[in-house]
Amino acid sequence: MFSLGFKIGYCVICLTGTLTSWVVLYALGVTARTFWNPIAYATFMTILEGIVCLGMVWGMDPLRMPKAFCLGQLLIMTFTSMILTAISACFTFTVISSILWPSQVSLSAGSTLKWRNYYFGPVILLPTAATVTQAVFIFKFDAYSPADGLFCDITRPLWIRFLGYAAMPWIYSMPCVCLSTVAAIKVIVMHLEYRRLSRALYKEHTTAPQPVVPPTRSFAQHEMQTSSDIFKPLPSILATDSSKENLSVTDINLDSSPSIEAPNDSEAAIRNSESLSAADNPSALVLRGRPLPSIVMDPVFTGRSPVLGEEQPRHSGHQAQYLAGPDFPFPPMTSVLSGIWRLLMFQAIIFFLDVLASSSTIIQYVNHVPSPGLASQHIAVLVLPWCPVIVFGNSPGVRRQLKAMYNCSCNWCKQRS
Repeated sequence: MFSLGFKIGYCVICLTGTLTSWVVLYALGVTARTFWNPIAYATFMTILEGIVCLGMVWGMDPLRMPKAFCLGQLLIMTFTSMILTAISACFTFTVISSILWPSQVSLSAGSTLKWRNYYFGPVILLPTAATVTQAVFIFKFDAYSPADGLFCDITRPLWIRFLGYAAMPWIYSMPCVCLSTVAAIKVIVMHLEYRRLSRALYKEHTTAPQPVVPPTRSFAQHEMQTSSDIFKPLPSILATDSSKENLSVTDINLDSSPSIEAPNDSEAAIRNSESLSAADNPSALVLRGRPLPSIVMDPVFTGRSPVLGEEQPRHSGHQAQYLAGPDFPFPPMTSVLSGIWRLLMFQAIIFFLDVLASSSTIIQYVNHVPSPGLASQHIAVLVLPWCPVIVFGNSPGVRRQLKAMYNCSCNWCKQRS
């Protein structure tokens, strides 16, 4: 038996994590510009934690709980745990598929996580079928009898637990874990290839001989014509255009100043120099005209998301390539790796909690020992609401939204006072 103070503390930690997750998941929805995934996860997580804490009415003692409530608690926990696993799997699969099959998936910020009709099967139908199947066996074998613990559970026969939280969730999430591993390997390979090509290109431009062109009259005339535009904004290498989505690294000008037309003889000299350099260096033939690999991530991970009340600019869904060197770092791939790390961490934590929830049942079933008072499923329920806070609470985009929400609440309080 657990003390009353322990049970109260257990409920407080569960409810505090649930409320905190609502704040973080709402900020995540604003950042990603889609709400079905975060809000659905928060809703079913609240139902799961709420049905567990509702047992506090009877002191969280299954021996005192009515049988009808216990059966409802069992089935609700099975249904919600399956749906939470399905939602996290869909969240991971949509982003991972944009890495494995980028040509078949829209990579815009709002479309990656939007609801798709084929989610209805894994999110609704499969959890419902698993819950109904377990309910049939519970009533057929009268599988519930009161036992010591924090919430009701199946006691005999023990294998019926494997139709619920003890096995189905982690089996359900296994394909996404495998896809996440493959995607992580692909991202690492792309990152290494990106850095290798960028360094080679930077070395190509810095070591190639530059022709010396004497100033001519046409050059001076053009310089006088462009002197009046010196205070105009300089073009940025980050600007993209829909007609140049397949921009290669050779299309980016190394000089950030306005381009100046050279006379025809200098243009011919530059072309001849480039052709000679390409002929002497075989790697230039490979690099020239070849786009660098890139992955476009949602602003959830990059920190470039719109804040509440801020106008959302339109993007073409592609990022410009960067050159290696002192003035050309590697920000795109760094943001990608950070985002992939968070996705893999979220999926890994969910998978770990699913396995943790089933470990005590597996030990009981194999060794034929009675259920301990504090089992692994109790720890999994306690940690579950804190997963979104741990993974997404510190991401740049969500952190900006949380700061904006805090400022809005402070301004509202000042106006009310």
